[in-house]
Amino acid sequence: MRQMSDREPRTGVSRRRFLELCAMGAVATSVGACGAASPQAETGPPLEGGEYDGPPVTIEFWHGFTGGDGPAMGALVDDFNGSQDNITVKTNTVQWAQYYQRVVAAVHAGQGPDIGAMHVEQLATQAARQTVNPLDDVVEELGLQAREYPEEVWERGVFNEQRYGIPFDVHSLASYANQGLLSSAGLRAQPATGAELEQALATLVQSGAQQPLWMPNRWPAHLIFLSLLWQYGGEPYSEDGREATFDDEAGVAALEWMTGVVQAGFSPENVAIDSQYTAFKNGDGAFTWDGIWQINDLNTVEGLEWSMAPVPTIGEEPAVWANSHQLVLFRSREPDDDRLQAAKAFMA
Repeated sequence: MRQMSDREPRTGVSRRRFLELCAMGAVATSVGACGAASPQAETGPPLEGGEYDGPPVTIEFWHGFTGGDGPAMGALVDDFNGSQDNITVKTNTVQWAQYYQRVVAAVHAGQGPDIGAMHVEQLATQAARQTVNPLDDVVEELGLQAREYPEEVWERGVFNEQRYGIPFDVHSLASYANQGLLSSAGLRAQPATGAELEQALATLVQSGAQQPLWMPNRWPAHLIFLSLLWQYGGEPYSEDGREATFDDEAGVAALEWMTGVVQAGFSPENVAIDSQYTAFKNGDGAFTWDGIWQINDLNTVEGLEWSMAPVPTIGEEPAVWANSHQLVLFRSREPDDDRLQAAKAFMA
């Protein structure tokens, strides 16, 4: 997902077509394995007014929010548990790298959670694997409206003309700056264009701030590459999803810009996963491009004066990688109306 904006999207894989393509491979591997023993698609009776009035019940909520997001997610659950007496939400935090394998296995073993968070690009696959419930009736019960959400995020919760996800967040890359280093070099606002950024980097080096923009060669390098690919007018795949197109002129320009930062001496070579972020926290980098999920963590760093701004427009037009976690209700082999109602109340 790219940056949401008022401009018309470029030609590319349609949202629904992309989800359909993602699901095709999953169908072949899941239908035979699940068969008649697949969890049932149930969302229970209507939840009037978003309030649960059944007997005391405990439900399970699985997610992968860690780092700075972990305490915030925990506080949301604690607030909900403290707001009423009949529902207790138990959380299970699973690293995103293992989350989808574990949650699918748990659901199809009859031991899955009631509700969870899921990256939007996973919805079609999990719908095809019969892991998650369709939510069209839940949207109506909870009184949710499309106008409450960014259009692109809302539309991507639909696969095969059914809704499977309700947007929980939008998260994108951002440009973080060490305002102390910028001020010492006579700089104020963060750069908005590639030319402004290159001038700022040169000025920082002249003022003694060596290697002011660490460029990772692994995470989150692919998110930076996609942002620049779209800025240069490219697309990662053809419209039918059958051909990789990220190796065209736009892709080459994006990668050349990234490697150019290293070749110019603005970044060390072979920056390992998250090393650029650790260096920024320690005051060793003037800029870093990372997700907005770092905000809560940066707020805990004493003595670091930092700012956040949109990723500069290096190419021809503004664009940045973005994604969305969406809330889902998991299927169960033995659906329980009270647990379903309680999960919907927590979702609300």
